[in-house]
Amino acid sequence: MSFKRRAVVPAILILSGIITFPLAAQTGTVRGRVADSAGTDLSGVAVTVEGTGIRTTSGTNGNYELRGVPSGSRTLRARLIGYRAATAQVTVPDDGTLEQDFTLGRSTVQLAPIDVVVGSRARHTAAEELAVPVDVYTAEDIKRQGTTETSQILQSVSQSVNFPRQTVTDANDVVRPFTMR
Repeated sequence: MSFKRRAVVPAILILSGIITFPLAAQTGTVRGRVADSAGTDLSGVAVTVEGTGIRTTSGTNGNYELRGVPSGSRTLRARLIGYRAATAQVTVPDDGTLEQDFTLGRSTVQLAPIDVVVGSRARHTAAEELAVPVDVYTAEDIKRQGTTETSQILQSVSQSVNFPRQTVTDANDVVRPFTMR
């Protein structure tokens, strides 16, 4: 390798280090505390820097810390279920630390209505209420079968159910599921 090539390679490395060094130092740290309106520390609060993937959650004492936040004007958001979200416009210093506390006010959580369907052992009075045909068997119907094997009970009480009998010599019937007529 010639002397010129040996000198060029270190020069390029030095210049690239000088150019990228200022770019690496253009971040800062944001830390603070999150509390409710009564001053009680809130844990589990999601604190994010909008427009970036930087996020953290507050600890049990309400403190949080975000590192590597790009310097300049940023919007911070603090959110927790049951509280109104809070935002803050901040200016993050180059290679410095900024203190930003949040106070979250309580908020009611609106849930969508929920339909709860509970099964019943009672006989249905109208077949049109059901989306599919359903047979209901009482405990007495099951006891009258004289067995505790589910397949035999279902085959006895419902003529439309057919369970194949398993044989000792052939395994083909194991892969055949029960059928309904």
